[in-house]
Amino acid sequence: MVPYEKLRSPQLQAEYWVQGRTFNDVQAKIHELKKTGAFFLSKCLENAVFKKGRIITNALPGCSWHQWGEAVDCYWLKDDKANWDLEAKDENNQNGYQVYAYEAKKLGMEAGLYWKNLIDGVHVQMQPFSSPLNIYSITEVDEVMKDLYS
Repeated sequence: MVPYEKLRSPQLQAEYWVQGRTFNDVQAKIHELKKTGAFFLSKCLENAVFKKGRIITNALPGCSWHQWGEAVDCYWLKDDKANWDLEAKDENNQNGYQVYAYEAKKLGMEAGLYWKNLIDGVHVQMQPFSSPLNIYSITEVDEVMKDLYS
């Protein structure tokens, strides 16, 4: 497994979050964040560039463990090439992502391969909680992200 994304800024997370969403959906979320006092996070969404494509994350900026330095995304290197297939097997009838997720779980980590919604086979994180919002309020997340990234 080869790490390709570790620490991710809230701005990059915002870029990922807006992908596949409508302008109105993004504007509604910006309004909601401002209403709660999460001005740093709302600014990240305001500055995000829209990209077409499928939705790739449900985590708002600051709400992914990548921004906290507690997550990593890795791809499976198979035959000297990145293999993104979550079902492919190697010569030992194993799948790199399945082994990766299994080993992460053994270490007490959370593996995105086991998620019910938006399966993320490349992702593992130290926290058992899906989001920092399980521990902190959005205004606390906003303050931490502002302190770390501005």
